[in-house]
Amino acid sequence: MSEDQSNEFEGLINQLESSIDVLETHEKMNYEIPKLYYKMVFEDELSEEEKGLALKGLVLYLNYKREFYETFIKTHLEDIYCKLPLYFERPFTDWTLSLLQKSFKDKKPNGDIINKICNTISMVLDEDQHPTKTLNNGFLLIHKTLVIYPEYIPIIIQSESFSSGRLTQGLILELIFTEYKESMYSICLDILNILYSQKEADKYLYINDLNVMLSDVFPSLCRQNNYTIDLVMHKMCLTLIILLRIAINHSTYEEVPAFRECLEQLVTLQNDTELVNELLDLSTLNQ
Repeated sequence: MSEDQSNEFEGLINQLESSIDVLETHEKMNYEIPKLYYKMVFEDELSEEEKGLALKGLVLYLNYKREFYETFIKTHLEDIYCKLPLYFERPFTDWTLSLLQKSFKDKKPNGDIINKICNTISMVLDEDQHPTKTLNNGFLLIHKTLVIYPEYIPIIIQSESFSSGRLTQGLILELIFTEYKESMYSICLDILNILYSQKEADKYLYINDLNVMLSDVFPSLCRQNNYTIDLVMHKMCLTLIILLRIAINHSTYEEVPAFRECLEQLVTLQNDTELVNELLDLSTLNQ
């Protein structure tokens, strides 16, 4: 594209975010324009910026019209998923994750895509130390993988993102900044629980990360829900039991006073103390 054509194309795509009229025009034209976006995404002659805009236009249109997904995109998922591993870097990241969100149940990804999702989480954490929509979408896809395609759990555990601790740090970041009543909070606990329940994950639990869970995340949850053992607290306790069972084999692990104080408060205020008592026992087992 020439510079003028590229600018005009960018303006058209940006209109999709705010103008339903543009979308309705696409529909009346038998989806000719969104089909063109699809073709452009994989057009070798275009620049990455232009292909990124085309992918953005495609996903924005899918947000509006499920019928286009069912009648066109769904029939092309085999081709899309073959090429998608090349589209995780900027400027494609957000729109690639969004496209995967829409199609994950309809087409099993290959291991390369799962690994790319993990790498994307590390990339996003390098950009920003706060949860972002991109980070959320990455973890939503990890969660979907664990639930729908559990055979890919070893790929997640063997990924550089998990083995380096970055993926776990991202989950902890979400727990720090996410209100405990939001679904993302429980999703992050589920991911930690499932991954660290795998024997091969033991060596990838880093004590600094565990200490943040014990000294910051757990006390914060206790304060937020007034020391109540609700469903979220139950999940938290189960997750911490898994992590502490791993940690007692680390000679560098030491009891965290703030964690124990919260546990003792829970025992005082709650009748359902079996999980809490187990945590108390585990937290002092190697002392």
